[in-house]
Amino acid sequence: MRSTKMTMALLAFLTLQPGAEAQERIERIGLNDALRRAAESSPGKQRASALVRRARALSEVSNAFANPALEVTHEDLDGYSESYVTLRQDLGGLWARSARGRSADYGVREAEAAARAVDAALVLEVQRAFGEAWAAERKLEEARRIAEVIVAAVERAEVRYAEGDLSGMEVRRLRAEGAAYARLLAGMTADMAARQARLGLLVVPEEPGARLAPSSFPEAVPTVPATVGRPAFRRAEVVAASAALESRRALEGVGASGLFDGTSVLGGLKRQSDGQDGLFLGLSVPLPIADRRAGARSVALEASRIAEAELDAVRLRTASEAVVAETTLRALLPSAERALAQVRGAAGLLESALASYEEAETSLLELIDAARTELELATMEAELRRDAWMALYTWEWARGTEPGQEVEDR
Repeated sequence: MRSTKMTMALLAFLTLQPGAEAQERIERIGLNDALRRAAESSPGKQRASALVRRARALSEVSNAFANPALEVTHEDLDGYSESYVTLRQDLGGLWARSARGRSADYGVREAEAAARAVDAALVLEVQRAFGEAWAAERKLEEARRIAEVIVAAVERAEVRYAEGDLSGMEVRRLRAEGAAYARLLAGMTADMAARQARLGLLVVPEEPGARLAPSSFPEAVPTVPATVGRPAFRRAEVVAASAALESRRALEGVGASGLFDGTSVLGGLKRQSDGQDGLFLGLSVPLPIADRRAGARSVALEASRIAEAELDAVRLRTASEAVVAETTLRALLPSAERALAQVRGAAGLLESALASYEEAETSLLELIDAARTELELATMEAELRRDAWMALYTWEWARGTEPGQEVEDR
């Protein structure tokens, strides 16, 4: 009997201690707040913003004109002297500046689009972590509720066994079931902690180990949006890859303009010691004895081909993601709604089975089976709601919905 009491105390301790999480001060957070705080503190977003600023600065540098050069020269030749004031302007860089400027301008578009892609990916990642944290906590709550019923059944069985109204085999079977639930709860508790820590890492990366728990989650599954089937937006990844291709193509002009490298014009004032003075003009043109442009043209051309292949790959990938996301959305949402209604219609199965068992109307195995079925139904409900909303979020991301739109705090 002493061993039995110790076993019961251990089961109760393992299955009925929800206060442990409260001691860790887990913060409750809504989806809107999680998205806002994640956007403010994300290292990836900060890096993308820095790349945009760098691209804009590079564009300013690439579009700047070369400054003219001012030369002052004096020659003294045995009592006779000449003085020159010369202004020289390099012209060879004008053609290259134009090509590099266009390339840098497209580079800004590329960086801005890449930053939008980072924003969209972050939104989806936070939404996924939010849903998984909620589902893990929901499943643990339901498992605890069912474990409470099992533990209560074990306690009543011990009393009935002591009174000679129940066999020892049934008591031992119930104890084993209680131990199984204790082990299950330990694993589910660890899973919930990991999911909450993952959400915390995304929302408050400056606080390692912080755990965040969703404050709410939609009771119903979403309906199929009216925009399903309409043409998708142009994904930010495609915009970035397209701008990268145009940037590489613009650099082909740098290689073509190599013939004019070194071209310059000059003009100035000449004054001699005998009182003669006047203006002069000059033109400096390189002699193309050897064509140095071939290598530069080849490099620029191959860079364009690489960028074109990357654009094709991004288009293919994003189109595939959009098709898969829409197909999943169309198939999952209607079936999830029906399944959720059926799951909720079967609620209360365990309580009915327990009452019948105490009245000797059902067997022990039927009671255990009812508990397991109840747990499966609760798990199914949480996963249906989570998966349905994730299907919607993934579809919004895959079709190119502009990030930054306010997400309803469902």
